[in-house]
Amino acid sequence: MKKTISLVLILVLGIAIEVGNADFTFGEPVNLGSPISTERGDGCPRFTADCLSMYIESDRGGPWDVWLATRETIDDSWGEPVNLGPTINSEHGFAPNISPDGLTLYFSSWRPGGLGQADLYVTTRANLDDPWETPVNLGSNVNSPGLEDGNQISSDGLTLYFTSERSGGYGQLDIWMTTRPHTSVTSLVLLLMT
Repeated sequence: MKKTISLVLILVLGIAIEVGNADFTFGEPVNLGSPISTERGDGCPRFTADCLSMYIESDRGGPWDVWLATRETIDDSWGEPVNLGPTINSEHGFAPNISPDGLTLYFSSWRPGGLGQADLYVTTRANLDDPWETPVNLGSNVNSPGLEDGNQISSDGLTLYFTSERSGGYGQLDIWMTTRPHTSVTSLVLLLMT
């Protein structure tokens, strides 16, 4: 039975790898235009796995904040971005990173109570219709007296990559990573796959 499952997985992965081969010559860039791009600063686009929600940082409303643009289908145009409000943007939210399922949002902020300049925070919600919970500072293992920014969480949610000015680096800003252990649910899924 295990050999059959392993053979099926190998065949599926082989097909996925074949489909994944693509010409890496990209076409001419196209500005997304209004309402995504404005005369102000707009950047750091991050998408949910279904590509129907785009989180960006923008200073279109004054200070840098995290905004959300959505669309009904991938063939539709993006709607007007909406500011995520004071729960996320109490003191400049920027560098958003959304989990593929849209339920966990990592971002940087200068909010009071941080450990240094801008710190990394995380907020969650139970489902897509719920409001974001109060953000939590990722603590001193991640944040330092310097700037923490530009984060990216791995697809399994266990490795966080980020930019930091912390001591021990090679330059002004370096790329760092931190990991966390598998949860029992992740371990169970991996066990069932073997």
